[in-house]
Amino acid sequence: MGLASQRPVRRVRFGETKARHQGQPKGSKLDAHAAFLLELIEETSPISLQEMQAKLQEERGVSAGIGTLWRFFHARAITLKNNRARLRARPARCQGSAAGLV
Repeated sequence: MGLASQRPVRRVRFGETKARHQGQPKGSKLDAHAAFLLELIEETSPISLQEMQAKLQEERGVSAGIGTLWRFFHARAITLKNNRARLRARPARCQGSAAGLV
């Protein structure tokens, strides 16, 4: 009988009957820096995740990947759209088209 198969028996002998937590703990290492990141968005509205990553490293000394930043904002339903093409005036396809019908 191997060591792995003896562990559950050993846990029961010592009175541990609940299942242990599995997986990674909930939350993000960026939770402590939430106010800083949200303030960063308000100050410089067109800011990319790469720029946020650099500022977080420079000012707070925290290294975080782009995916970590993305998940942080996704969990809070904050979207950052920095595509200049989307800021242009849109054609009036749907605006006022029903007014011409009588």
